[in-house]
Amino acid sequence: MISFLWHNSIKVLKDWRRACLILAIAILWFDFVGNVSSNYAFNMTESVPGKLFKMRHDLIVSKHDVVIFRWDDPALPVGVNHMTKHVLCWSGDTLRRDGLAFYCNDKLITTAKTNTKTGDPLSIFGWTKGSVPKGFFFAGTNHPDGYDSRYYGLVPLKSATVLEKVL
Repeated sequence: MISFLWHNSIKVLKDWRRACLILAIAILWFDFVGNVSSNYAFNMTESVPGKLFKMRHDLIVSKHDVVIFRWDDPALPVGVNHMTKHVLCWSGDTLRRDGLAFYCNDKLITTAKTNTKTGDPLSIFGWTKGSVPKGFFFAGTNHPDGYDSRYYGLVPLKSATVLEKVL
């Protein structure tokens, strides 16, 4: 009987060690996945070159940076609540719209379209001319079908994080 109890207690102890090891690996894996999702961004569109970006929370956003920012918009696919764009016009710069063309400090930065590639109408940002207010920027892309500030307007600077291209 003692032999039987001894053998089974060793088996239980081995299973317990195995269970603890599996639990430790699971905790490390979820920690890794959590760090990846909070420190990396995946770009699934063609509007900004690159697919994988490292979020650089340590850098201050400046003109021409690639940034990610939270943006809830009914025009975005379900579940998408952020954008990856370039900072095209900065706080204090003169932003001017002439028809469908947008200029920053008199340099053409992008041109809007009146319809999506599927033919749906697009609302153009109603800006005419003026300084970009402090704490905001004009987000954009070189891609003609990009959905950006041409349509939804200025973005709050506090919502943006600098991105560094990885892939």
